[in-house]
Amino acid sequence: LLRRTLWIRRFASVVLALLVSFVVGMGWLLGSASGARFVIKQATQFAPGELNVSDVDGTLLRGLDLRAVRWQQDDFSVSVDAARIVVAPGVLLNVRRLQIRELLLRDVQIVVPERVPQDPAPALTWSLPALPDVASPIRIIVDRFELERAVFSQQRENDAPAQLARVERASFQGEWVDDEIEVQRLDIESEQGSLSLVGNVTLTPLLPIMVSVDWAIDSAAGTLVVSGNRRGYQVDHDLAKPVIADSSGIVVALTDD
Repeated sequence: LLRRTLWIRRFASVVLALLVSFVVGMGWLLGSASGARFVIKQATQFAPGELNVSDVDGTLLRGLDLRAVRWQQDDFSVSVDAARIVVAPGVLLNVRRLQIRELLLRDVQIVVPERVPQDPAPALTWSLPALPDVASPIRIIVDRFELERAVFSQQRENDAPAQLARVERASFQGEWVDDEIEVQRLDIESEQGSLSLVGNVTLTPLLPIMVSVDWAIDSAAGTLVVSGNRRGYQVDHDLAKPVIADSSGIVVALTDD
């Protein structure tokens, strides 16, 4: 009996030591700058392509500030001068939920590969293949996404990349639950104009959609509303300027099945 009691005490001491080590380790990992740098270093090693982060400040609990982030795979590259990421603390206890409190990006450069010339293809009837059910394994919530200055360019052989588009500001709020993506707010401002979108999309074979888009380009502006599924999308458009005009119709998506 004495020997059994001694073994129980030893086992309890080992369990307690492991628990203390786990708490201390998690505290270091989540609450210290060195723990945050360790996590980012592991991410750069396991990310596809080549990921580099020049500087990391902050903690996983209070938010991370990243500087000079660059990711490249083949001829596709993304660089971000500054980024801030803040996640809800509860995400650490709930593996089925990821809540991003803030994701802020500033001065983004996106370079896509040069398009390879191809022989002209014969005219084909537009067809939309049946989509599989796509469901997120976790609930993803984005409380605030802000983008400030982004340039999209295309690589040119033996020459500097050519600019395709520039976005001055963009913001997003929404969530992805199971197979439904809800866009609570998407605002984009660019040199060409502005766009505001709200709505939802369900990622099922029929692809139900309900979106409303307010747009403005130069002196023209209007509102586009699309609703329905692949059996028929109701499209309504109200042109507000330079003249007032309404139009509507139904678009039926052909399928391969």
